[in-house]
Amino acid sequence: MAGDLPRFDELPIPAEVTIGTGWSPLMVEIADHIGAHATLKLLERFGGEHFRISRASRRDRFAEVIGEAAAKAFQEAFHGEKLDLPTGRDAIWRAKAQPILGQVRDGLLTVADAGRILRVSRTRIHALLEEGDRAGLPRRRRMKPVDPRQIDMFQTVSSETGIIPS
Repeated sequence: MAGDLPRFDELPIPAEVTIGTGWSPLMVEIADHIGAHATLKLLERFGGEHFRISRASRRDRFAEVIGEAAAKAFQEAFHGEKLDLPTGRDAIWRAKAQPILGQVRDGLLTVADAGRILRVSRTRIHALLEEGDRAGLPRRRRMKPVDPRQIDMFQTVSSETGIIPS
């Protein structure tokens, strides 16, 4: 099974990513102009680099990563500025991790496999799942099937009938 699992660096940034934990003020400002998805794609490729943005500068290096329209919007919003693009490492990691955590919640992936893909411990996966539970995401389903012939040890006996409810 471990050989079939995707590598973390092969995981795409989901298109439906939103601004959240791990976003710096500059990242939020960039996202206001080009969107959250394009911002993370830009930082994944150019994070940590220094740019002087001008109206005359070539846009194609950004356009090949985020598209022509987003590159134009980025250039117009930040022309005349010198930008040190943040790496956005935490925000990118969290964005890529969300689909994997969703698969764990849906019962399609085990916690151990999610840990292998995301390169973190099972304890960290459980903490992220609890974080999602507090955010109102659906709870993780039980992976192990229940034998229908076995009664639930926590089921209560009806006080009126003395029969175990089914």
